[in-house]
Amino acid sequence: MKLLPIFKVAKNKKFNFTPRYYDPIKEEIKERTEAIRRQLEGGIDTETFRSNKSGAFSQRSRRHSSANVLQFSFIIVFVTVVIAYLYFGPVALYSFLILLPLYVLIKLRKNI
Repeated sequence: MKLLPIFKVAKNKKFNFTPRYYDPIKEEIKERTEAIRRQLEGGIDTETFRSNKSGAFSQRSRRHSSANVLQFSFIIVFVTVVIAYLYFGPVALYSFLILLPLYVLIKLRKNI
């Protein structure tokens, strides 16, 4: 059975470089022909496509910030439980054991 990770560990990134020849004139001709083809087919134009790309990057940054907030709040709760255990004894530990399944449910709901 796989346990849910508390911290995300960065994976190794592979570097794969394939040198290419860049021809700006050929690239411009290709973009123009694709734009004309889209207009004839009734598809989206290039301006809409560019705005969608920038929106995708902003959504990604928002997703990471929510994960960081969740991890930070979990660390704060854990430290608070340890300090409460030192002051109040096992009652604080039992309350933590009750709140732990709620955390697992939140994690499982986000994965669905």
